[in-house]
Amino acid sequence: MPLRVQILMYDGVEEQDAIGPRDVFGHAALAGGPVETTLVRAAAPGEVTCFFGTKIIVPTAWEPSEADLVIVPGGGDQLINDTDVLSDLVRAQQAGVVVAGVCTGVMVLSAAGLTNGRPCTTHHMAKAELSAQGGTVIDA
Repeated sequence: MPLRVQILMYDGVEEQDAIGPRDVFGHAALAGGPVETTLVRAAAPGEVTCFFGTKIIVPTAWEPSEADLVIVPGGGDQLINDTDVLSDLVRAQQAGVVVAGVCTGVMVLSAAGLTNGRPCTTHHMAKAELSAQGGTVIDA
């Protein structure tokens, strides 16, 4: 059974924070690794407009229980106040899904309460905020 990776896409997502992991897992799959990577959108399939204006069609709605790993890319100011997404992240982690953030995507995990007392890091300009929210910030 392949490793099922979902990358959560949304309006304002940082292009490199989403496509970088997609590229890495895509190369792993091409090399014969059992990896299946899917771009997902919380509400429903559709188009997202990234931070720098890139438009990406996201073919799949997010179902957290259908992943082994959920990646939340940075740029997620919209997600920080989305109680449905935050609840789904908690539900995913409770179900055994590995939940990871890239750059300021970690701030979304923090808003969901998933970094409290845990080692974590984020973009250097958000480290103080992450620490103030209860994360054990590692300078990495």
